[in-house]
Amino acid sequence: MAAAATLAAPAPALPPLSFAPKPPPPPVVTYRDGLLGVTAEDAPLQIILDSIHAATGAIIEAPSMDQRVTVQLAPQSPAEAIAALLQGTQLDYAILGGSSDRDRVLRIIVTPKLAAGAQPPVPPTTPAPTMEDMMTRMRARER
Repeated sequence: MAAAATLAAPAPALPPLSFAPKPPPPPVVTYRDGLLGVTAEDAPLQIILDSIHAATGAIIEAPSMDQRVTVQLAPQSPAEAIAALLQGTQLDYAILGGSSDRDRVLRIIVTPKLAAGAQPPVPPTTPAPTMEDMMTRMRARER
C-alpha cells in the first residue's frame, strides 16, 4: 500500500522589510497671549519658520535653509523663542513688534551671521551727476 501524499498550502508572502527611516513628526508651534512655543524633532529650520508664520501671522524673511533642528521651547516671548531656536546656528535675527504680551509680532528677519570683523556688503552707489553733466542734459533737452 502506497503512502498518501499530503500537500501543504503555500505560506502567505510576507511584505518586504523596509529600512527607510521614518520621517520625523511635523513641528508644533503655538502662539497664545503673545507667547511663542516650539517643539520640533529633526525638522528643517525652514519648515519651523513657516510654522511660526502660520501661528503668528508674522512675515518671515529668511534665506533658503536646509539645516535641521531639534528643539523643545516652552511658551515664551517671541524674542526669547527665536533666540533659542537659532542658538548654535550661523544666523542672526531681528523682530518687529511683539515687544509685549499684547503686541503682535509683525515681522521676523533672519540673516546669515557675519564673520568676526567682517563688514556688511555696501550696495553700489551711482555717483551724483556733476554740474557739467546736468548742463549737458539740459542743453540736449532744449534741442
